[in-house]
Amino acid sequence: EEQASAALDRAAADIAPAEAVIRDAGGIAQAFGGLGQFDLGASSQLLLFTFLSTLAAAVSVIQARRNGVIRRIMAAPVTGGQALLGLTLGRLVIAFVQGAYIIVASRLLFDVNWGDPLAVFLVLLLFGLVASGLAITLGVLVDSEGLATGLSVGGGLVLAAIGGAMVPLEIFPDTMRRIAHLTPHAWGYDAMAEIQRRGGGVLDILPELGVLAAMAVAMLTLGAWLLRRSLARAM
Repeated sequence: EEQASAALDRAAADIAPAEAVIRDAGGIAQAFGGLGQFDLGASSQLLLFTFLSTLAAAVSVIQARRNGVIRRIMAAPVTGGQALLGLTLGRLVIAFVQGAYIIVASRLLFDVNWGDPLAVFLVLLLFGLVASGLAITLGVLVDSEGLATGLSVGGGLVLAAIGGAMVPLEIFPDTMRRIAHLTPHAWGYDAMAEIQRRGGGVLDILPELGVLAAMAVAMLTLGAWLLRRSLARAM
């Protein structure tokens, strides 16, 4: 027995210790590399709640139309562009207040790393403009505050889910990822991923900023046209 035990000891000494190697064949670990514990959730919530709170401002557009506020504004010595700018800035302030709250609170409470502040500001600005244009459009097309609220919340949640603000885009199938990029959320998500995970700056997210800017122009143009048509019919 002693000889057998000694032989086993010698054999064990000759065998190299086992090593477990974990490889991520799908690249998910690399995609999320460099993120803190709360970084991904914070950027997703920034897109989700900024969009929702801005869309909810469609109710104020409905009330302004019903009470004749917009007609009185247009009767003043201001252009249609100036009136639209005022409406847009009002919605944009809501987006910035919501976004700033999330950024500051997450930084102080959870030490979230947001990356380049200028790049984040530009993403929030253009994303807020897209939401502002959609809020104005919704406020012109819908006459009921209750319906506008339902569409704002329901539509905002659906767009967020499709665009990666609830589930990371990296785990989406290829087809679903292409569909996701029909939403502003997916482009905002890509921009925030570049900023937070890879230390990107403004130059690194120019494609995403360009698409968000195009979406903003399209939504604001549509909102302005619908608003003018609505006022023309009311006169």
